[in-house]
Amino acid sequence: MGLRLQRVDVPAAHLLIVPRKQLDSQSPTIDEALDLYLSVKGQGKGKLFFSHSKRNICYLVSCLGSRPLDCYSTADAAKFRQWLIDKGLSNTSLQRIFGVVKAVVNFSIKEQGLECKNAFAGVYLPSEVNKKRLPIKNAKLKQLQKECVRLDDDIRWLVALISDTGMRLSEAVGLLVDDLVVDVQHPLSSYLFNPGRLPFVCPFVAHGLRTIHIDS
Repeated sequence: MGLRLQRVDVPAAHLLIVPRKQLDSQSPTIDEALDLYLSVKGQGKGKLFFSHSKRNICYLVSCLGSRPLDCYSTADAAKFRQWLIDKGLSNTSLQRIFGVVKAVVNFSIKEQGLECKNAFAGVYLPSEVNKKRLPIKNAKLKQLQKECVRLDDDIRWLVALISDTGMRLSEAVGLLVDDLVVDVQHPLSSYLFNPGRLPFVCPFVAHGLRTIHIDS
């Protein structure tokens, strides 16, 4: 049917679902571009690379259909952006999806020497708004610490230690037994004796928690 339409003047051709430009295009479709992208750039990549690429291109096809690359316009890109926003996706998700779409289209254009432009390259994407994190209320913090004492296992020791000191999780996990100084009036944890970390001393309030008695 596609070949017939290229040679025959069809009455009311402007009402056809497939535009004449798509029928005349010699460019690969977005699905074909994805196949090329995965076959070349997917070598040595994990399953996550393939699943993310396919999912993000599937979003595009669901919104705009699988067209030749030169049949997408910047207006289509804007329509696709709004379609994603209407689905409730965050700005970070928008940037990730468009990043994959742009990469797939760019790769096909360069690999196959196409003359068309990447319609998705210049579309505006809103930046992520950083939400201010509020501190945990003192009453909630004390309730959490009591639960840590009650359960009394290694995970709760770690949680209680973080709640007492304000350490990052990676800092608390990296502590050695020798880093904890508890036989003093004001117990503290010290990184000074660990050559793998920057010098740092962090005092903390004991609260009678067993977190300061960590066994190796």
